[in-house]
Amino acid sequence: MRSPFCHYVGFLLLAWGAISPATAQASDTNSLPVLTNVVQVRALTAEEAGKKVPIRLRGVLVEKNPGGSYCLVDETAGLYVEGPGNAISSYARGDLIEVEGVSDPGRFGPFMNAQ
Repeated sequence: MRSPFCHYVGFLLLAWGAISPATAQASDTNSLPVLTNVVQVRALTAEEAGKKVPIRLRGVLVEKNPGGSYCLVDETAGLYVEGPGNAISSYARGDLIEVEGVSDPGRFGPFMNAQ
């Protein structure tokens, strides 16, 4: 289950005006652009997110859940991320991390599958 904390933190960042201009870089291996901030990921429609859009994020780890899911916050908003359980085992809340993966439409909104 996704934590409402990610959405709460994202809302706070939006309220503080911490949104930076959305930027995307072209992917070398894919015709889809590489999304580089959380707002870009959250703006995807279910159809777009289902295309496994490449994502590269750098942000602060704010929550870790058993099984490998976690919440990451960048300068634009917060995002739920699923990945291998051992991928973030050495990190703690507050650590700055970089993660790559692809989009997933999810049941309630887009999220990231880390690789």
